[in-house]
Amino acid sequence: MRILHVVASINPALGGVAEAVRSCCIAMKSKNCESTVICSDAPGAPFVDTFPADRVVSVEAKRRYGFGWRYLRALNDVLRDADVVCVHGVWQFHSLAVSLMCWWHGIPYIVFPHGMLDDWFRVMYPKKHLKKLVYWTLFEQFVTNRAKWVVFTSDNERDSSMRSFPFFRCRPLVRPLGIEGFGSRNDTSVEFIRAFPQLEGKSILLFLGRIHEKKGCDLLLEAFAKTLPWDSNVHLVFAGPCESTLRNVLSRRACELGISQRVVWTGMVSGSLKWGALCAADAFCLPSHQENFGVAVAEALSCSVPVLISSKVDIWPYVASAGAGLIESDDLSGVTRMLETWFATPPGKVKKMRDNAQRCFTGNFSVSAFGDALQKVLGAAVASRGSVYPSCE
Repeated sequence: MRILHVVASINPALGGVAEAVRSCCIAMKSKNCESTVICSDAPGAPFVDTFPADRVVSVEAKRRYGFGWRYLRALNDVLRDADVVCVHGVWQFHSLAVSLMCWWHGIPYIVFPHGMLDDWFRVMYPKKHLKKLVYWTLFEQFVTNRAKWVVFTSDNERDSSMRSFPFFRCRPLVRPLGIEGFGSRNDTSVEFIRAFPQLEGKSILLFLGRIHEKKGCDLLLEAFAKTLPWDSNVHLVFAGPCESTLRNVLSRRACELGISQRVVWTGMVSGSLKWGALCAADAFCLPSHQENFGVAVAEALSCSVPVLISSKVDIWPYVASAGAGLIESDDLSGVTRMLETWFATPPGKVKKMRDNAQRCFTGNFSVSAFGDALQKVLGAAVASRGSVYPSCE
């Protein structure tokens, strides 16, 4: 089976979509499927050259929306060789272009919104939502409604997305993502500590990922200041890319709270440094206001790290049922309670959480289980070519 993945960018600094596409390619490689990726990144970028697909076609976009005649020609060329197309993300030109070209060539396609249709954005950014509503009515609804399926990673993402926009008549599927995880890699915590020697011998609470206002980083700072045991050596580490204005706001707030000496900003970490940060962490923290999956949560679980997350991280039921962490509301009182509970947790219970974390990952988010599910969906799409209402049951 020849699969074409169409995505705006595979730059890991932009968030979890790139990791999701990466996981799809790795999962399907084990099924002897051929994966091609077309994106709008600059050709020759390091993350393009090392991406684990059989082929990556990169046509740099000159506009933010991603429209370009060179891109259209390249998309047309690679699409004709595909059995099925996976569209990753919406609101940019690539999703509309795929919908039109797949209709023209009679090729089935599947849409992965990756949380971009979530109701949280409508509530938080009403003016932007009005613009999206116009675009949705004119174009995007046809992209989703003509797809064989729209694949959501959780029931909550599906329900939230389908109440955000009118005329949503898609055929939804819910399939959790799977990631490669830590696996049999060697512990790289020493390398991480060597890169950030101020953390040697410290107890680490780790935030890992793109630092954005929806992630609740401000709540984490406030709650950390309220609950920090001053006689301990606990440090809060923010590892991930951050827009400079937000970084300045958060840094100033840490100073005002008197915890700047206990907060470390590493910038983006990747490869062995990323895994080293996770291996060195006592707990992973993500008090997000909206997270359709949370790739970094699954990565932490694969490293046997307990996760402290909000109930807006949609995979929280898996974590709760496995006893692999703590879950609270995405407000200051909730995050404060979560950290208070964590600091009061005895070592024996922490060890049990660590064991549960690994089992939670293996049972729910491994790349092998994801590959089985994805192969079934894609295979059903190919088999139903020409059918309006396919089945993957």
